[in-house]
Order: sequence, then structure tokens, then C-alpha cells
Amino acid sequence: MLGLAFAGSPSRLASGVRIAGVDVGGKTPHQARSILERRADALASVPVTFRVGARTWRLEPRHLGIRVDWRAAVDAVRRQGNGFGPLRGFRRLDLRFFGADVAPPTQVDDAALQAKLDEIAAAVNVSHREASIVLHGLRPQIVPSRTGHVLDRHAAAATIVRALSGLTREPVGLPIQLDQPKINAGDLRVVQAEVRTALSAHLHLTLGATRWNLRPPRIARLLELPADGRRDLRIGGSGASNWFSALAKRVDRSPVDADWAVGKSGIRVIPDHPGYVLDVPFEQHRHTVEVNYLGTVHGTLSALRYMEHAGEGVIIQIGSALVYRSIPLQSAYCASKAAIRGFTDSLRCELIHARSRVKVCMLQLPAVNTPQFEVVRTRLPRHPMPVPPIFQPEMAARAALHLARHPRREMWVGWPAARAIFAQKFIGGLLDRYLSKAGWEAQMDERPIDARARHDNLYQPLPGDRGAQGPFGAQARPASLAFFARLHAGKMAALGTAAAVALALWQWKSRTA
Repeated sequence: MLGLAFAGSPSRLASGVRIAGVDVGGKTPHQARSILERRADALASVPVTFRVGARTWRLEPRHLGIRVDWRAAVDAVRRQGNGFGPLRGFRRLDLRFFGADVAPPTQVDDAALQAKLDEIAAAVNVSHREASIVLHGLRPQIVPSRTGHVLDRHAAAATIVRALSGLTREPVGLPIQLDQPKINAGDLRVVQAEVRTALSAHLHLTLGATRWNLRPPRIARLLELPADGRRDLRIGGSGASNWFSALAKRVDRSPVDADWAVGKSGIRVIPDHPGYVLDVPFEQHRHTVEVNYLGTVHGTLSALRYMEHAGEGVIIQIGSALVYRSIPLQSAYCASKAAIRGFTDSLRCELIHARSRVKVCMLQLPAVNTPQFEVVRTRLPRHPMPVPPIFQPEMAARAALHLARHPRREMWVGWPAARAIFAQKFIGGLLDRYLSKAGWEAQMDERPIDARARHDNLYQPLPGDRGAQGPFGAQARPASLAFFARLHAGKMAALGTAAAVALALWQWKSRTA
């Protein structure tokens, strides 16, 4: 009975219903549409004032191509209060007590809207400022951070469209988001002390009989102070580059081979002279670590987001024996590989704690015949090469595929990789001495190169596809017995068991014969 009492006429809209803030309850759909269209026509040239702080913008619907479908809005309201007898009554009872305000379907010129949002954002956006350190003379001072504010474009777009399609013209405030800095003054106190220490005294450098005395003002020009979101103290920038370039011109000296000459007094020997080359600039170390380590971190976290959404996955980090045992001439590369292992171990623990089904594995490879030695930056007098024994990259690909199908924490590929890792654990000191003598020649073949004229991919890729294999195919091995045994551990165990049983039977028969 209650449903029938409130059912009303199906030809009229339910009481308590509003469209764009206008009460259309009890009206026929035609009457409601006429009321809404007349109100909209009357307000078509009346602007809405949008405000952000003291700044205001006055916009009319035509400025953004606003077109409102009042017919569709009325039809939506009619469907809300429609239905068979008692059902319609209960629906309308709900609308009578709780009400409903329907936003009409609206079309907008998106290009015009985005242009207006750009204009507003340009006027109101104030970017945050990270805390930084500047020098006043030789005294490091911290410039405090500052919170900024930016227009919330998504919410502002919805607010503007809703206001211009509505039937009121009250001023409207646009939403703003705070833009918080990541580095504050307190984060730089330790670095400020480091700068103060660095500039507190002269620095003395020595090369043979040559001495350099760097006064604090000179040291200050070599420092790259924390700024733009960085919180570490570095040696870098144009001042450091210029100084190291000038130093290299004074220090670098090409080697002179021993020779002989014929003079009046006979044949005399011209002794050889060793050469000097200034060590690798700090910027190259930093760039190598950023690309190798931070690039791996970025790629891993990007893949992890998709795998966590899918509920499973396997991430394989490609490492090498150099993760455990660093070698000379590759300090930055070895450091980045060791950092990747530390990141991987930490991430694996976090995933286990979160009961994630994503697996993180690491593949430790031996020396592989890849084209990287054709494009790597080097200062060696002869062409660089991987430390033998060398394996073809197809073996590494098979190992990665096996690990993807059978995930495990870590997999060592080939006996040379395992041998280097074990040796580092037990005779690390002896390895240091061995590599100090053999580590140079082992990383060069017989081809001379001009390191200064050589093109490399340290800062940008080189054109062309070099394929998977490098130039050491004649020396590279296609497979490893140790790796084969690891891939077929079950079969090898069965074969070994069968061999042991056969040997035992043979010995038993020999005794009983």
C-alpha cells in the first residue's frame, strides 16, 4: 500500500529531483526540459568567476564550447523514478526523502579547456624549491627549502565544466595542490660540515717530483654543491672539468720505447721512458654507476609494478663473477654490479615478507663474447677483451631461459664463474696479488688501438646493430660442462647412480667369480 500511495503519475517526474540544482520534481519531462533550456539560455552570456587566491578568471560556456544535453538529463531523472506501480512508489519515496541532483551530460572543447588550464596554471603555479648549499666566500650556507603549490588540473577541469554547465553563476574556487620539496635544510647539515672541512686547509698533491698546492678558493671551484634535489657533495661542474683538462695537459706524457742511434763514438742505446695518463675522471665513474645500477633499479621497479598487478612473475638480474670478485681497470663497472646484487638481495627479502609470488633471481655469468668490447671506453694501448676463458652469448641466453622456467635465488653459469667466486671467499688476498700482475695483459689482445680516436657508447649509443656475438668467436666456447650438468642435474644424478650400481655389481661378480 505504501508503494502505491507514493507511486504518483508515470507521466511526471518524481518529487525531490533536481537537475543542475534546479527542482524539476512533479513536472512532466517536456515542462522540465523547457524550464532548464530557458534558464540555460538566460545564463549563456553570464560569466562564471573562477578564483585562485587573489587571481580571477571570468568564463562563459561558449568560451570552452560547452554543450549541455538537457533531454538526456531529463530522461535519466525519469528512469530513476519510473517502474511498475509499487516499485515506482518505493523509488519515488526514496527520492522524496533523500533527494537527487543529476549533473547533465556535457560536451566540451577539450583543446580550449586545456589551453585555459595552461593559462591558469602558468599564473598560479609556484614550484617548490629544494634546500641547497651556496658559498658566501668560503663559508657554506644552507638555502632553506620552500613549499610550492600547483593547480590540480584534473579536479580543476571537472570544476570548470560543472560550473559552466550549471544554472547558477556563483564564484567558484579552483583546487590547488601543495608541491612539497624532497630535500629540507636538516638533510644538508652533514654535507655542510663536509664542505666546511674540504675548504678548511690547503690540499697538497704529488706526482713524482712534481707538487701541486691547492688553496681553498681553488678547491671551492672544483666542488659541485648540493642543489636541484641532490644531497651529496661532488667534484664536478665546469670548474672541475677545466682544471682536470689543464692538469692532464701537464701530466699526460706518452711512453717512449727503447731505441738505438749511431754516432761518432759508436752505437748508443736510448733508454725507454714510461708514460703517464691522468686517471679516469670522477664524472665517468658516476655516469657508469648511474646507468648500470640505477638503470637496473628503474627497470626492475617498472617490471615489478606489472608483475604485482598480474600476481606472479620472474625478474632475472644479469650479473657476473665480477659481482663477487672485482678486477683492475673496471672499478666502476664492478662497483655497479656489486650494487645490483645488494639491491636484488634486499628486494627479494621484501617480496618474501609481503608474501609476493614474484620471484627475483640473479644470473652470474663467466666472460662472454659480446660486442661490448668493441664500444667500451678504454685507455688501454691494445684492444680490450674479456678475461679468458670466454663463452658464447647463446649459453647465457639458455641459462636465462632455464632460470625463468625454474626460478631459484642465484645461478652460477660455468666453472670459471664458480671458481672465481669460491676463490674470492677463501683466498681473496692471493687473488689481489695475482690480478695486480696478470690483470692487465689478460684484458687486452694483440690489436693496437688509439684510445683517444676510438668511438664509444659511454654517454650515447652508437649507430648500427652489432648482433649478439663479439669479435672473439675463435676463442669462445659454445658450452660449459658444469653448466650442462646443472641444467640436467636429475639426469646426471640418475646416470651417476646407475654407474655406481653397475660398478658395484661388476665388483661383486669379480669377487664371486
